[in-house]
Amino acid sequence: MNQNHTIGTIKEDSLRPLRSWGRGTLIWIAILLATGTWGFYAYYYQLRHGLASTAMRDYVSWGLYISTFVFLIGLSHSGTLVSGILRITKQDWRMPHHPHSRADDFRVAAVRWHHAHH
Repeated sequence: MNQNHTIGTIKEDSLRPLRSWGRGTLIWIAILLATGTWGFYAYYYQLRHGLASTAMRDYVSWGLYISTFVFLIGLSHSGTLVSGILRITKQDWRMPHHPHSRADDFRVAAVRWHHAHH
């Protein structure tokens, strides 16, 4: 990384794409919102009507559910690992990303707790 960069210039460079959204960005936002809304509806429907509504009646389906969950736990832990490495090596530019990996761990733990108690 160029040593002439300061925290201010790195922040400015990082935030520049967020200051002006084009048509493509708005289309992606609409697609992601629609997909997220559909996902929340599907999850609600599954909670309301049980796993039979997803045709998950065999062990393979449960294995996919469990392996996906374990993958997401591992993904959140890798974020914490990267954050820890950046902290140990005293990388100043890591500061904006540092709290997010811990928030991901909390969200995954909350989902795990929810599934264990419902």
